[in-house]
Amino acid sequence: MDAARDWTRPTAIWPGGSPVATAEAESPPYSPATRAGDWVFVSGQLASDDVEDIAPSARVDGRLPYHADALERQARYIVDRLETVLGEAGASLDDVVQMNQWTVVPPAAEACGTPWRDVSLGRLVGVREERFGVGRPGSCIVGVEELLVRNTLLEIDATAVIGSPGRPVEAVETGGPRGAVLPYSRGTRAGDWTFLTCGVPVAPPGPEKAMPPWYAAPVRTQTDAVLTNLAAAAEAAGSSLADAVQATVYLASPRDYLDFEDVWRSWFAADPPARSVVPGVVLPWPGARVAASMVCLAPGSALERRAVETTEAPGPLGHEPQAVRAGQLVFLSGQMAADESSVAPGAACDPRFPYYGAPATQQMSCIMRNVAAICEAAGTDVMNICRRRAFHVDLADSVYSIQEWARHFPGDKPASTTFRIGGPLLVPGC
Repeated sequence: MDAARDWTRPTAIWPGGSPVATAEAESPPYSPATRAGDWVFVSGQLASDDVEDIAPSARVDGRLPYHADALERQARYIVDRLETVLGEAGASLDDVVQMNQWTVVPPAAEACGTPWRDVSLGRLVGVREERFGVGRPGSCIVGVEELLVRNTLLEIDATAVIGSPGRPVEAVETGGPRGAVLPYSRGTRAGDWTFLTCGVPVAPPGPEKAMPPWYAAPVRTQTDAVLTNLAAAAEAAGSSLADAVQATVYLASPRDYLDFEDVWRSWFAADPPARSVVPGVVLPWPGARVAASMVCLAPGSALERRAVETTEAPGPLGHEPQAVRAGQLVFLSGQMAADESSVAPGAACDPRFPYYGAPATQQMSCIMRNVAAICEAAGTDVMNICRRRAFHVDLADSVYSIQEWARHFPGDKPASTTFRIGGPLLVPGC
């Protein structure tokens, strides 16, 4: 890593140097990571070496299928890649403040009512604790339908904040034996920021390991439990949910949205955080229908927090602003090619002429127009985007959407994570 590089603008991180586009191949449509200031945003990493679907060192010998675990092998390979990418950016695994793990859940197992039956989460957690230390970092595990590379079982992306001797990255605890219910910290503090771990409808850590009664509770009760746990984590960090600037919410089904939204509005009556709601995922807790993670300003931060609004883009469909700016960072709410009624005009093919357009291209073009308007209202532009996460209902669309996305970034491309959820999105047709 070149210590003399200027990190004040988003810079693509490529281990071994930047790729060079040739006449035969364009530059890749995303970067392994983006560094901006002390922040490093790492793209979703897979156990592929970009030559084989699964890198040789991450494979399980088919002749001895019961002598190794595929998820564990892939996890080790991915964490090695994370470490390499972070190192090129001048960071390390110790600087990771938030990590997301997207795990493929076999549809057959899900249909049997035991979706995690064939997913060795214990070994995945073991790799994480071995490489990051017990309880670190704040982490989410979410089950999805499919990843971009055949036979891959796991995708991990990460956010790191490069600390200084006087401002190290710290884990946030909420009392009770760590890992009594969840095998990771409730959050992470780094400078002006607090990252709250995936809030889930379980009891706070304590000596009792019995499943609490709200595992089988309605979505409203579960949502209240999730936010209660996030509030306790924020309080342990000296902060509160009033300081939240961004939230990611995972729902088992889009049908859970209305009940979830009612409770969310009661907690955030005014000035809610930017928010992305991802339906159609599988959560690794029996009966869980909702989970969430948050980014908050740390206690005592002097950074200004303000909601971003513009009439040049459609208003939010739910209880969130178009974006929140906090200091030099802008957090956009989830974007779909939709207005207040349905799929936005021009973002869907005429049903009379279904083959006269490319919906994924049209929808990404619509999204980017809106993103550009929101960025401008926030005092920035799309060239300063550091990361995106793309949730597809059909990965066959991904090549068209990411090509349109990349067209807006003639130079360095932002970091990216892409996978398929068990659709539909909150606006059918998107």
